[in-house]
Amino acid sequence: MIHLRGLFIFGTASLLILSGWSAFAQTARTSAALMRAVSETKTSKWSASAYYGTSTDYADNRDPRGYTHSLGTSVGYAITNRISTSASLGMRAETIGGQIEKDPDKSYAETLSVNPSTSFSLAYSGDLGIEPHTFSLGGFMEPLWDRASRLEGYKFVAGVNAGLGFKFFDKIWSMSHTVSTSSVANTYAFNENGNSNPDYNYGYSLSNTFKIYKALKFSYSWGIRYTRYMDGFLSHSFSNSYGLSYAWDSLMVSLSYSAGGYTDDGEVSLWFIDDYRRMGSLSLAYSF
Repeated sequence: MIHLRGLFIFGTASLLILSGWSAFAQTARTSAALMRAVSETKTSKWSASAYYGTSTDYADNRDPRGYTHSLGTSVGYAITNRISTSASLGMRAETIGGQIEKDPDKSYAETLSVNPSTSFSLAYSGDLGIEPHTFSLGGFMEPLWDRASRLEGYKFVAGVNAGLGFKFFDKIWSMSHTVSTSSVANTYAFNENGNSNPDYNYGYSLSNTFKIYKALKFSYSWGIRYTRYMDGFLSHSFSNSYGLSYAWDSLMVSLSYSAGGYTDDGEVSLWFIDDYRRMGSLSLAYSF
């Protein structure tokens, strides 16, 4: 079983690439899900996939609308029937009106139009003694190569996670509970705007997937995350996401909509949080 984990750390704008609601992370999860599904029918210890995703933030009122595009590949290897490892390599670009976004105060030579992204993970999975319920343990690391991270001194993100998976009604309904913690390796305690950089975070997420018809599935997830900053400040943020996916043999297509951000009073609705970020995403993944 291959696990690729997206991260969401709410802080400065340059850290949005680490968001679990980013196009790269969303598409990587789609790719990983397809790799898991296909690996169940293959005997090879190797698995691989290619993916493309695009997303837009409906809380952003700019005209023309901006889009984030992600393209990449993932490779997984089953060390044993319980332990697996995976690696991914991708690129991400922002476009406004079909053109690469460029900061007005930077020349074209200073603008890196395509941001590279890499991640590595190691996972262990087992059963709870009652089929088909399972548990998993994992670790991940994501070096940060993009221009914004280099300027701010963000080196990499690393963390661990643990999860429980349950399947009911002949696997029509799947539920998972995941707790995770991760840390950002910082060069500086404060960014260029004088704001404290994030130190580490921990969170919880609940996901539900329902099989509607054959390979058509509906999913809903909810999460909460606490982030500690270098100056000791502790913040909390919420997120939810729901979407549809369908798989044709080795090809998977998914649509998702997610909302998340800070709340002033700490209260949150299961179906809507606020206007901080409202992402619509389309992703395609093909497994080899």
